[in-house]
Amino acid sequence: MSDIETINFVEERYKKTASHYANKYELNTNLPNTPCYVEISDESKLFFLDHSISNSFVKGKFASRIQKYQTENLIKKAFGKNISSMSILDCTGGLGHDTFILALLGANVTYVEQNKGLTILFEEALRCLPPTKYFIDAVKRITVRQSDSRAFLEQAEHYDAIYIDPMFNSEKKLARNKTMTFLDMYLDDHGNELFDLFAAVNYKRLVVKKEGRAVSVKKPNLEIKGKSVKFDVYIK
Repeated sequence: MSDIETINFVEERYKKTASHYANKYELNTNLPNTPCYVEISDESKLFFLDHSISNSFVKGKFASRIQKYQTENLIKKAFGKNISSMSILDCTGGLGHDTFILALLGANVTYVEQNKGLTILFEEALRCLPPTKYFIDAVKRITVRQSDSRAFLEQAEHYDAIYIDPMFNSEKKLARNKTMTFLDMYLDDHGNELFDLFAAVNYKRLVVKKEGRAVSVKKPNLEIKGKSVKFDVYIK
């Protein structure tokens, strides 16, 4: 798995934010000629080789999804009617899109992502949110953990639900946007391994997001299907 060693800033006003992340994640600042780094700016970006991505919750496709978060019927069905009072472990945090939707829906979510670059992009997306009450409340319900999610195996039973989304690493030849293409290149595929590991421990509810036509490794208790994705739900 690729990961950053450096966090950069160009404008002096971002020095304090960059220093915060450098101290938190043990990174260098403004080290030249590094192939993988985050640059803090008005639109912070993760750079890898000659490619880059950003992560905004206030513009783009995800912003429109946020505006309609109450219509997220598939994810609501996957986690059940008590979603607003649930504690959820998101094992594949990534850019944090589903973490944030779950928090908007009222769940307390522990976001876990091993990659420092993606974790910082998620934190930057949260930092740049407008001070709207429902955004502030959602952010308070999110706990960020930069860690290998396998470290949480023994804690699985303490959460109301475990969530795994390995979709970035699809073997299917589907149309990929810029972000998905970047993540396919940038990340290792460990989603199926995580499913096997968490399926073997004590959990209350295990939710796995898949492409709509993907074959389930193990028959789920519930299958929530949409046009392009589905959620396999395992209940103990």
